[in-house]
Amino acid sequence: MSYMSKNELKTFDFSQSEISSIKIDDKNVSLVVFDVIINENNPENTGFRKMATNELTLELLKVSEVCFIKDGYTIRDMDGKIREKKEDEILGKEDYQALIKGFGGLMLAGIEKDDGYYKIYVDTEESLVSYTIKVKAESDVAEWERFRNLPDEYK
Repeated sequence: MSYMSKNELKTFDFSQSEISSIKIDDKNVSLVVFDVIINENNPENTGFRKMATNELTLELLKVSEVCFIKDGYTIRDMDGKIREKKEDEILGKEDYQALIKGFGGLMLAGIEKDDGYYKIYVDTEESLVSYTIKVKAESDVAEWERFRNLPDEYK
């Protein structure tokens, strides 16, 4: 890859991104993501404006913990009374390994690092189903091949 950023997660915007693939093993988590916005404060971005890349590989290195959560939800009626409530559900390794094989084409709601944990938010096509992947890792490395201009609606 032509460009690489280490521990610069805050300089990327994944809110318009689509997942190509996710791989989770005992030591690393790897995501290949399409349509990532690279902010002007990224050290590799010399354009001094927001740019994008068609494909980016994000590696979370030296992973010590992975928690895969099917997000819960609450539906209220017009009077504010709870009509339906579903709690978060923590999935086992066998369950999420099978599930992530079908994540290609799903949208990312974002990726953030908070309190030593990386949180990857995945939206599905079903309105009541989303996932949070919580990963404790020592560092992150992002690699991509080239920059491209952003469409006008994202500038």
